[in-house]
Amino acid sequence: TIQVYSLWGNLVFTSNLLNTSGQPVEGWNGWLDNIKSGDILPHGNYIWKASATFVDGAVWKGMEDEDGERRTSGVITLIR
Repeated sequence: TIQVYSLWGNLVFTSNLLNTSGQPVEGWNGWLDNIKSGDILPHGNYIWKASATFVDGAVWKGMEDEDGERRTSGVITLIR
């Protein structure tokens, strides 16, 4: 599952769609809920959170950052 939140904590996008290989099939397009007829979101920073459980039951522990720590969330900047 991938989730994107505004800095005020509002969920603006979520997805758990995967292809048959287990890879994500959609990304966030900068619109509220990815609906282009909806609200276009302003440029700026947003928070992403990701979680995953593999077929063997193992839980994804995140990506390693520049300090060697594993993170399952971070900041993304939307540029218009």
